[in-house]
Amino acid sequence: MENFNQAIKRISAIDWSCIGNKEARSHVHLSKEYLRRASIFFQNYPGPCRYPFIIISNSITKSQVSVDELQILKEIDNSYVREIVTSYLELNALIDEGNQIAIDNKDCRASSKTI
Repeated sequence: MENFNQAIKRISAIDWSCIGNKEARSHVHLSKEYLRRASIFFQNYPGPCRYPFIIISNSITKSQVSVDELQILKEIDNSYVREIVTSYLELNALIDEGNQIAIDNKDCRASSKTI
């Protein structure tokens, strides 16, 4: 569960209390990157989600790991952000489970960068 644990670590490093309260250049870049990746994914794997709110893990399959009860998700007040974070965690769990679509959509930079 290396990818999943690393994803939890990255998400836990974010100060969720300031989301939506201050504008930062990094927020613009993160939003832009999310939309870029969502567009590519949606073109290759159209699923039940509606663009631009594509929950990648819902379009693949459900992970064997349940992330819904993680404390970090309870700290996120914004429902859209919480869904995206949930998808990110589920995607990393699917990578650890060997799901090829999840592996193909892995963030290659995740292991070398922190948020």
